[in-house]
Amino acid sequence: MKQVVLLFSALILISCNKFKVEGTAKGIKDGTKVFLEGAGEMGPVAMDTVEIKEGKFEFEGKSELPEIGIVSIDGVIDPQYQSRKSLPFIIESGTIEIAFDTKDIQKSRVSGTTDNDLFQKYTDESVLINKPIMDFQKNNNEAMKKAMETNDVAVQKQLNEEYGKLAQSISAKMDAKSKDFMKNNPNSMLSMLFLENYVSRGTMQGKEAKDAFEKLDKKLHETKSGKNVKKALDAQLKAAAPEKKK
Repeated sequence: MKQVVLLFSALILISCNKFKVEGTAKGIKDGTKVFLEGAGEMGPVAMDTVEIKEGKFEFEGKSELPEIGIVSIDGVIDPQYQSRKSLPFIIESGTIEIAFDTKDIQKSRVSGTTDNDLFQKYTDESVLINKPIMDFQKNNNEAMKKAMETNDVAVQKQLNEEYGKLAQSISAKMDAKSKDFMKNNPNSMLSMLFLENYVSRGTMQGKEAKDAFEKLDKKLHETKSGKNVKKALDAQLKAAAPEKKK
């Protein structure tokens, strides 16, 4: 009887680790490849490839711990970077719904699981915070272009200064938002991703970073991002430790 109980518990555990991605991509012809990638130490790592059928695509797999995932579609290119448009989401247990907007990646939607719902909410709110700088670029693009063509240094300087101040203000707001998210969502994979970004850029170090790490759920410490943060923090402590006298 005990063996049956243990087997049943194991089956429940395995089923809980399963994830499913149900995606849509309107206007993409059948047979077009869709790529799922994970995060590796040297960059994205291929996880799976499927094909579009009637404007839909689907991935299934198993994820013992949450991690960042990236979906891209063959032939859907970002002209600015000359690479495939990529949509990030959180790979976690459950059914994840993705509406991939091939014309404007920022209008894509991710939902269906706790962290992906949080991710979408954070993204929506971030778009609003960043709107002033997007509007500034749109409204002043022609003026900057003309100033460069006519070598009008004064106008270029003025626009650059205004842009710099606006960018600094928005950066501060986004920083406060991310840290507030970490504080209020210690169980979310997003919180560990934010911390990993801070630590990797060196904008959060020492006691501040260590305290933030310890406040996050212990299960997140075992994720790829959690291990990266722990490795970086250990390296910082080692570098800061005084050398022993011989």
